[in-house]
Amino acid sequence: MARRVPLKIQFEGARLRVWLGNDLQPVLDATDPKPRLVAGQVGIRSWGSALSVDDLLLKPDGAAVVAIRDKQLSRPERRAREALCLLLLNLNEVVYVD
Repeated sequence: MARRVPLKIQFEGARLRVWLGNDLQPVLDATDPKPRLVAGQVGIRSWGSALSVDDLLLKPDGAAVVAIRDKQLSRPERRAREALCLLLLNLNEVVYVD
Protein backbone atom coordinates (compact mmCIF):
# COMPACT_ATOMS: atom_id res chain seq x y z
CA MET A 1 0.00 0.00 0.00
CA ALA A 2 1.34 3.43 -0.91
CA ARG A 3 2.17 5.83 1.89
CA ARG A 4 3.53 9.34 2.13
CA VAL A 5 7.21 9.70 3.07
CA PRO A 6 8.43 13.21 3.90
CA LEU A 7 11.78 13.89 2.24
CA LYS A 8 14.11 16.84 2.82
CA ILE A 9 17.16 17.44 0.62
CA GLN A 10 19.68 20.17 1.37
CA PHE A 11 22.37 21.38 -1.02
CA GLU A 12 24.94 23.64 0.57
CA GLY A 13 27.92 24.32 -1.68
CA ALA A 14 29.45 20.91 -2.40
CA ARG A 15 27.61 19.25 0.52
CA LEU A 16 24.44 17.17 0.09
CA ARG A 17 22.27 16.03 3.01
CA VAL A 18 19.06 13.97 2.90
CA TRP A 19 16.49 13.37 5.65
CA LEU A 20 13.64 10.82 5.51
CA GLY A 21 10.49 11.15 7.57
CA ASN A 22 10.89 13.25 10.69
CA ASP A 23 14.41 12.06 11.51
CA LEU A 24 16.67 14.63 13.14
CA GLN A 25 19.81 13.09 11.66
CA PRO A 26 20.31 12.87 7.88
CA VAL A 27 20.34 9.41 6.30
CA LEU A 28 22.84 10.73 3.75
CA ASP A 29 25.55 13.33 4.34
CA ALA A 30 28.07 13.60 1.50
CA THR A 31 30.49 16.16 0.13
CA ASP A 32 31.43 16.21 -3.56
CA PRO A 33 35.25 16.41 -3.83
CA LYS A 34 35.00 17.99 -7.31
CA PRO A 35 31.79 20.05 -7.26
CA ARG A 36 30.38 21.87 -10.25
CA LEU A 37 29.11 25.01 -8.59
CA VAL A 38 27.02 26.41 -11.42
CA ALA A 39 23.35 27.25 -11.70
CA GLY A 40 21.25 24.31 -12.74
CA GLN A 41 17.88 22.65 -12.59
CA VAL A 42 16.00 20.53 -10.10
CA GLY A 43 14.79 17.13 -11.20
CA ILE A 44 13.27 14.05 -9.61
CA ARG A 45 13.42 10.55 -11.04
CA SER A 46 12.19 7.20 -9.78
CA TRP A 47 13.46 3.80 -10.79
CA GLY A 48 11.59 0.58 -10.10
CA SER A 49 8.45 2.07 -8.57
CA ALA A 50 5.94 4.88 -8.87
CA LEU A 51 6.69 8.34 -7.52
CA SER A 52 4.34 11.18 -6.73
CA VAL A 53 5.60 14.57 -5.57
CA ASP A 54 3.10 16.82 -3.83
CA ASP A 55 3.83 20.41 -2.84
CA LEU A 56 7.53 20.64 -3.67
CA LEU A 57 9.12 23.62 -1.89
CA LEU A 58 12.51 25.15 -2.69
CA LYS A 59 14.10 27.24 0.05
CA PRO A 60 17.11 29.11 -1.38
CA ASP A 61 19.39 30.80 1.14
CA GLY A 62 18.51 34.46 1.49
CA ALA A 63 15.45 34.21 -0.76
CA ALA A 64 11.74 33.53 -0.36
CA VAL A 65 10.37 29.99 -0.48
CA VAL A 66 9.36 28.91 -3.98
CA ALA A 67 6.46 26.45 -4.33
CA ILE A 68 6.70 24.22 -7.40
CA ARG A 69 3.20 23.08 -8.27
CA ASP A 70 1.11 22.81 -11.40
CA LYS A 71 -1.68 25.35 -10.84
CA GLN A 72 -4.02 23.34 -13.09
CA LEU A 73 -3.82 20.25 -10.88
CA SER A 74 -6.26 19.71 -8.03
CA ARG A 75 -4.96 19.36 -4.48
CA PRO A 76 -3.58 15.87 -3.69
CA GLU A 77 -6.50 15.12 -1.35
CA ARG A 78 -9.03 15.90 -4.10
CA ARG A 79 -7.13 13.79 -6.66
CA ALA A 80 -7.16 10.87 -4.19
CA ARG A 81 -10.94 11.18 -3.73
CA GLU A 82 -11.42 11.35 -7.51
CA ALA A 83 -9.33 8.19 -7.94
CA LEU A 84 -11.38 6.38 -5.29
CA CYS A 85 -14.66 7.42 -6.91
CA LEU A 86 -13.41 6.29 -10.32
CA LEU A 87 -12.41 2.93 -8.82
CA LEU A 88 -15.84 2.50 -7.26
CA LEU A 89 -17.52 3.43 -10.53
CA ASN A 90 -15.41 0.89 -12.44
CA LEU A 91 -16.11 -1.83 -9.86
CA ASN A 92 -19.81 -1.15 -10.26
CA GLU A 93 -19.50 -2.00 -13.95
CA VAL A 94 -17.94 -5.38 -13.19
CA VAL A 95 -19.86 -6.60 -10.14
CA TYR A 96 -23.57 -7.34 -10.59
CA VAL A 97 -25.85 -8.34 -7.75
CA ASP A 98 -29.09 -10.28 -8.46
